[in-house]
Amino acid sequence: MTRPSRVAPYELFDLQQITGPAGILYLGELTSRGEAPVDRFFFLRGVPAGARRGGHAHKEQSEYLICVQGSLEIHIESRGDVQAISLAGPGRALYLPAGYWRDLAGFSPDAILAVLATHPFSEDDYIRDREAFRRWEASLAP
Repeated sequence: MTRPSRVAPYELFDLQQITGPAGILYLGELTSRGEAPVDRFFFLRGVPAGARRGGHAHKEQSEYLICVQGSLEIHIESRGDVQAISLAGPGRALYLPAGYWRDLAGFSPDAILAVLATHPFSEDDYIRDREAFRRWEASLAP
């Protein structure tokens, strides 16, 4: 596994919206934002009130998190800086490169989050302990 020398910046963006008589199309040109291609995807829905998801970081995998419906908050941490990002759909998205701790919370009852990931699932890519993440992050070259 390669180690990034620094964490790439995340990007919050709106998908392009094209409205016509046959409905609304949302699209995003992902290769202009970060890594491509996408290797896997998954959806989160039906998250109970007060429940949290995430609670991990990735060493190599980047993700596009797209709010398809409803709303949620994503709390990201890098180098001790924690930011809360609100996604309210449809059409709001976040490109999150490797190296960020993420916690997902505040799901509305109708929230649907699509996640497009640049790598297949590998447990070795996950850091699931926040203190272990901070040690890993501190070990990265400046």
